[in-house]
Amino acid sequence: MSPQYLNEERFQKTRKKFILAGVLIMVIGLMAGGLLIAKGFSNKSAVDSQYTEANKQQNIADLQAQIIALQNEVQPKLDEIQRLETQRNTLSPFTDQDQRDALQTQINALQNEIRPIQDQITQLNSDLFQAQNDDVSFDRSFHASSYILLFAVGGFILFTFFAFGAMMLLQAFRRNFLAYGAQTAMPIVKEGIEEITPAVGGMVKEIKKDLDEETAGGDSGASAASAAVGDSPGHIFCPVCGKAIAKDSIYCKACGAKV
Repeated sequence: MSPQYLNEERFQKTRKKFILAGVLIMVIGLMAGGLLIAKGFSNKSAVDSQYTEANKQQNIADLQAQIIALQNEVQPKLDEIQRLETQRNTLSPFTDQDQRDALQTQINALQNEIRPIQDQITQLNSDLFQAQNDDVSFDRSFHASSYILLFAVGGFILFTFFAFGAMMLLQAFRRNFLAYGAQTAMPIVKEGIEEITPAVGGMVKEIKKDLDEETAGGDSGASAASAAVGDSPGHIFCPVCGKAIAKDSIYCKACGAKV
């Protein structure tokens, strides 16, 4: 089966898919990460506003007011219990037992009424002691985890989705970037070629001139040798350096060239 190459039509369709996927991924990351980060800021604002020195003092004052209100509510019943106990103690256990039992019943009823209130007072006193010894800075730092985790997760989602979406868009516009890079580099390359061409041409001319001079020198040397040696049948001239050598020589003894 022959390979299916990516023609222009298929390229454009694939490019649109990459663009759509990249934008969609970035939007999802922005929404999910942005919501978590916004929730983190909301929690941070709530923690900062709740754990302040002013709120601490206000909480202490509220607890003290509740304790005083309950104490005022229970105090008349305590006084009544004390009065009934005093009256009961004045009666004889032998002759006035029925009256003593009746007074004890009233005392028990009053005690049952004030017991829940006393429990509330005890709990409020415990809360008051804790509030008075609370460290506002420590409380704020302790509850910071409620928004730091949201910041971390939201930032991670935002960065990851944006990076992946950017990679998709980069792949979609890759050909555009390559074309832009080529168009940017072409004037520089052209200018470099135009600057180098005269220098290369000059070098070629110099090399040709040197070769011509060496060739002319070789010819004149051969002529001179020929005139000096003559047309001796036992000698020939080297075609390279022009020296006279033996007729049966394979290599020139002067320059080593093959004859």
